[in-house]
Amino acid sequence: MKFSDLIQNVKLPPQLVRAHQAALILGSGQVLVDFVAAGWLQPVLSKHKLIVYSYRELEHCVTRLQNGELPIPDGITKKPKAPGQIDQSNDMPLTSRNFMDQLRALITVPPLLPRPEQAATFLSSVALLDEMKKSGWIRPVYCKPHMTLFSVKDLEMCS
Repeated sequence: MKFSDLIQNVKLPPQLVRAHQAALILGSGQVLVDFVAAGWLQPVLSKHKLIVYSYRELEHCVTRLQNGELPIPDGITKKPKAPGQIDQSNDMPLTSRNFMDQLRALITVPPLLPRPEQAATFLSSVALLDEMKKSGWIRPVYCKPHMTLFSVKDLEMCS
């Protein structure tokens, strides 16, 4: 058995994630911005272009969403810039030959808040997702114009 096969079988989430990884895990960079603006989430490390968040804190924020709380900014008049936005043109190449980047690609974390198309893939059918929404089995935990996110916990209970 190859080392890469062993690593892919490991389902341990990372302890720390970069800002763009947190945005992918949460389903959108806007959700990350809302969590930071509401004071629910603070970076563990923030230096120059390196912003790192705790995975456990991301899970805690998602749990708060699942419990019905909404991330409302704490008196912040200026909305913070979306952390983790990557300018592909000058920051990172689309493909990397660096060993560390290749290793990062081996360790992936599934999203905590999937979008509707990801939820349909999880349930294996768009029609099934629509039926479950109509029957009230699943409901979005984060719903804004042009963005709907579901809870993985709710999807796992339905399957």
